[in-house]
Amino acid sequence: MHILAYILGLIYYVIAPLSLFPSGVGRTITNTYIAYRHGYTNIKLNDQGQGSLLFLDWSCWIGAAIFMFGWIHQHRCHSILASLRAKDAAKNVSYEYKVPFGDWFEYVSSAHYLAEFVMYFGFIVLTGGRNLDTWLLFAFVVLNLSIAAGHTHKWYKRKFENYPKSRKAIIPFIY
Repeated sequence: MHILAYILGLIYYVIAPLSLFPSGVGRTITNTYIAYRHGYTNIKLNDQGQGSLLFLDWSCWIGAAIFMFGWIHQHRCHSILASLRAKDAAKNVSYEYKVPFGDWFEYVSSAHYLAEFVMYFGFIVLTGGRNLDTWLLFAFVVLNLSIAAGHTHKWYKRKFENYPKSRKAIIPFIY
């Protein structure tokens, strides 16, 4: 992965959850009103009629924690995948595919995709589960990445004879 793509991805995943705080720091009552009209009823107002991080409902805090949990695991999984290639690059030899191990790769072939599921589920919790757009986005991510994970899992099983038999494609112990 190119470093610029990695940096843009990090920026996206920092800014995206902040966009779900429609009345975040420095926004006006107008934005808070718009947020209420779009279903973000889990935001509390302060005395000035503005929302702030201190006045967010429990679902916002739990959703943000779930998102961060997924984000940390996604970072770990990407680090594991990058380390497989880095060792070969340091030896100046052609790259060979290897089976990743560690973190959620012990359970699934596409652990970084599983972490993505967790992150988007955090968005659902953050919005109190009342935002249809967030549910549709989650459904799209789950469908898209489940298909990709299924193909990746089949490829790993064909490519590596000693591929762990208990490992699933994307959902531990299920698929």
